[in-house]
Amino acid sequence: MLGKPGTLQFRSGFKLRVLRPIDLLVAAEAILFDCYKIAQSPPPRSVIDVGGALGEFGLFIAHRFPSAKVTIFEPNPESFAVLRENAALNGLKNVDLEWACVGPDIRYDFPAHHSVRNSVIAADSRYTQVPGTRLADFIHDEVDILKVDTEGFEIPVLKTAGNKLAQIRTILLEYHESIVPGQRRVLEQILVDNRFVVTSEADPFDEHLGLMFAVRSEED
Repeated sequence: MLGKPGTLQFRSGFKLRVLRPIDLLVAAEAILFDCYKIAQSPPPRSVIDVGGALGEFGLFIAHRFPSAKVTIFEPNPESFAVLRENAALNGLKNVDLEWACVGPDIRYDFPAHHSVRNSVIAADSRYTQVPGTRLADFIHDEVDILKVDTEGFEIPVLKTAGNKLAQIRTILLEYHESIVPGQRRVLEQILVDNRFVVTSEADPFDEHLGLMFAVRSEED
């Protein structure tokens, strides 16, 4: 709360090093308030987290479900360094950490400092080059959960999965209409076209933000 880095200790034994006060809110939403409704889902076996930040979602899932395989993508170098620290802090062996920006290009200029609002499309005075990668290259079998929070870059992320979207059971997305007007409608159309049933929840404090929950339909 004083703006200094510190380590959060949860009752479950999970530990999370955070850098700034806003990180506390992000951790609370994902872990304490279960904004992604993980408690209502069957234990996952395979999870992909795009925009992993410090590990508030992906590392916590790996801690809670030790038999799950969790792949986390985080492009920001400062965030990725802390992500690695947090994985080691919890002794996690079931995670694959990827320093990369998921998108159609082979490299991206990405803001060099950590922020929960980091995005490849955000303006910033300092950039670092980050390798690009595609979701399709990491989807080999069925994926139980794909979580995407990339501050307005969600549409290009989904498109890199191509026809392998059919191998994903549940997709958890954050939409950012203030960054990309009309993004929610486009995301919904992509998901519906790929046989997902979609529901949305707007942020109670900002109508331009919200969560989308997409579950693959089992109907022919």
